Order: sequence, then C-alpha cells, then structure tokens
Amino acid sequence: IQVLGNLKNRTSALAGPPHSFKLHFMRWIALFICTVAFPVQADVIVRFADGNPHDRFWIKNTGCAALTGVLHIDLRPTAGRVIIDTAYGGPGTKDPMPVAIEAGNIALDPVMDGDQDLTVFIRSLAPNETAVVTLDLDDTRSRGFVPRVEVDGWEVEHGALTLTLPAEHGTQQVNANFAANATARLPLGKNAPCAPPPADQPTPNDQVELTS
Repeated sequence: IQVLGNLKNRTSALAGPPHSFKLHFMRWIALFICTVAFPVQADVIVRFADGNPHDRFWIKNTGCAALTGVLHIDLRPTAGRVIIDTAYGGPGTKDPMPVAIEAGNIALDPVMDGDQDLTVFIRSLAPNETAVVTLDLDDTRSRGFVPRVEVDGWEVEHGALTLTLPAEHGTQQVNANFAANATARLPLGKNAPCAPPPADQPTPNDQVELTS
C-alpha cells in the first residue's frame, strides 16, 4: 500500500492535478484509436498561383516526417502549353522574372528562357512546411479573352509531376498531374502514415496557404 501511495504521489507530481492527468490520459487514448482506425493520408501538395510581379509554386509536406527528394514539374502537357519566361526577347510576354527560391531548404536546376520543365531538389522539408519557388509563367495557347501574361488554373492543368524519393533499395517515384484548380497531390501512401494531432492541438489544414 505504501508503494502504491508513493507511486501515486510521484505521478501526481509529474502530471499535476488529478483531473489534468485524467484529461491527458483520455486524449492519448483517443489519439491511439484515431491512429488505428482513421489513418490520415500523407501527401506532398503542389500548387501554382498566378501573381504580380511573381508567380509561385507552393510545395507543402503534409506528412509527419521530414521529406527529402527530387520534384520534377513538366509543363509540356499543360492545357495552355505554359513556358517559363526569364528574359526579354524570347517566346514569353512582358515582365520576365528569374526563377528563384522564396522559402524552404531546396535547390533548383538551372532554367533557360522558354523552358517547360522545372526540377526542385528538396534537401529537407519538415512536416507541414511549405517551400516556395517564384518565377514567371506565360501560356502559348490562350483562350483569347485571357492575356497570355496571366496564367490561371486551367492553363497548368495536366502538367505532370514526378517526385523521386529515397527508398530502402534505391529510389521510388510518385506521379501526379495538376487539376483544373492548379493543385496536384503526390500521395506518399503507406510508407509515411500520419497520425492526427492530440485533441488540444489544431488540425493542420491540408490546403496550401497562399500569402502575398
């Protein structure tokens, strides 16, 4: 009895008041049940946003582990036959922009004016972190009433994405295409299960947050 009393006192000292310990215990039980019964899909979300003066690609890791890999974005299949505009006098329209890193621990393959592909080396992207690449995209197949300098969701639709990840034996590839809303999801699948956060923490938004 004395041993049990000492253990209870130590537990109370570590966990605080009894109701606090009970609350945390119930939260962990709920987390365990949710993890087993309702696993959350871990994805890499890539989204394009037209802007002024920069357009942007947003790359978000919604998994629960840091991400390392190579992301290749192929713009040749896009509905608007989109190109990267980096210099005056080329196939693009006005206001060319260099391709640059705005956020994230990433690196880029060199890009020439008029290129239709972009390779992003993801050195490390933490859970729920977003890397951002700024550039200027112009379409070469406009709908007529939309200026070529403006690229919206439909113009990058069908663009092909390939994410190459390190695997136990070499590498593995995940493929996706941009939808009409200029967003693509690259599923990490069963190799990167993600459990819901505890009840006292907000649930991460699975949408890429766009900020100016």
